[in-house]
Amino acid sequence: PEARSEKDIKIAFETWLELYEKHPRKTLSFSSPYEALSYMITPTTITTIAQLFEKYETYYRNNAPEVRNGLEHPDLRLIRRARNFIQPYAEWPVNSLGPDELNDIKKKLLKHKYKKGKQEQSYTRRGINDTLKWIKKIIKWGVGRNIVKNETLIGIENEFKLLRIGERGAKDNIKRQRVTPEEFEKDRKSTRLNSSHTD
Repeated sequence: PEARSEKDIKIAFETWLELYEKHPRKTLSFSSPYEALSYMITPTTITTIAQLFEKYETYYRNNAPEVRNGLEHPDLRLIRRARNFIQPYAEWPVNSLGPDELNDIKKKLLKHKYKKGKQEQSYTRRGINDTLKWIKKIIKWGVGRNIVKNETLIGIENEFKLLRIGERGAKDNIKRQRVTPEEFEKDRKSTRLNSSHTD
């Protein structure tokens, strides 16, 4: 990186201090003073959807809660999935992603197949909705930093809906059903009976 002169550092620090006095919470949300200056003073440097998602992933890596054993935070997997599914719109202007595009992404997530071992799998409804929520979250993050217009987010929140139960054949995670007292007692008696036969 290019070395900064003492004068440049002083100017940057004074500018950062002014931003902090006006917007303390937002200013401290960045990983460094220079990142804060870059986003808050010149947000126009991010002009495409790809740049927005790339910047968010970098931001999240720098600010994600620590994971035990130095493993990657699990949210990053969903963030990468979100980046993969916005690829058709990657070079679009940053304010171009709207409810129609998110509905197209929803359809692609529903049709998507992937290999897990030897079996072909598809995303569950929760997996699809989690991906779509991250896309919305990244757009909202961009709004908070004056990168994305608030109207873009409002349009999505007003017109775009997540998948509902059973919608378009989306499968849900199968939850283990709760055992009733009658079933428990029947199973207990059966276990005792089998145990006595083996003695």
